[in-house]
Amino acid sequence: MVGLIVASFGWNLTTYAKAYEPVVPQEKLAAFGWIREHTEPDAIVFDATFAASYLSRRASSHMPYPASESVRTVTVRPLVAEMMKSGKPPAAAGQRRLIHLYAGDASKISASQLLWVHPSGTLAAVELNPLRRPATLGRQP
Repeated sequence: MVGLIVASFGWNLTTYAKAYEPVVPQEKLAAFGWIREHTEPDAIVFDATFAASYLSRRASSHMPYPASESVRTVTVRPLVAEMMKSGKPPAAAGQRRLIHLYAGDASKISASQLLWVHPSGTLAAVELNPLRRPATLGRQP
């Protein structure tokens, strides 16, 4: 019986190991850290990572809104919905920084939109609000 249990564990080792893999890639952790340290508190991060709002300490496009959230952050939802519908920043965004995490070749992004580029060049924080350009380029140390 003990042998069967030990053998079962060995056969399922890859399944068990998947439970301990990092949920958020290191590149995104670095991007969220940069956003947290270098952007205004009212910035909005457009990224589908569930933990984006927690890791960046900024409102995000996929941020859940529990009852404990302040009323101020709930105003983000209409802005995000309008931007996703129209594909361009709404006038209500004003001077607010709108950041998209672009996963791909960062050299294809206009320099005036780049806020931060990971050293690998495969992830970039891109400014979507034209009222906030030109942006200063930050690089991961």
